[in-house]
Amino acid sequence: MNRFLPYFKFAFTAALSVVAVGLMAGCGSTSPPTPIPLPTPENVQVAVVPPATPTTAPTPTPPPAVLAPDDGCVTCHTDQAMLQETAKEEEVVEPLSEGEG
Repeated sequence: MNRFLPYFKFAFTAALSVVAVGLMAGCGSTSPPTPIPLPTPENVQVAVVPPATPTTAPTPTPPPAVLAPDDGCVTCHTDQAMLQETAKEEEVVEPLSEGEG
């Protein structure tokens, strides 16, 4: 361990010096940068572009397709016997506020 002690002292001193220099450089005061004014143009010419003319006539959009109704719903919902078979009876829910408590 004794033979590495001088190297350790040197490395520790160098690292401490780097940290100290970094802190001093970071904490230094600097003056704020002065803004540079932009030159103002004297003769400004703006190009006028004519509006674009269409080269092709717009095509009319086709009307939306009409879908044929599905007859399965109508036949099922109008069949009285099937409605009575598949009907779910409503459950009677008793209110909780009645009775002795």
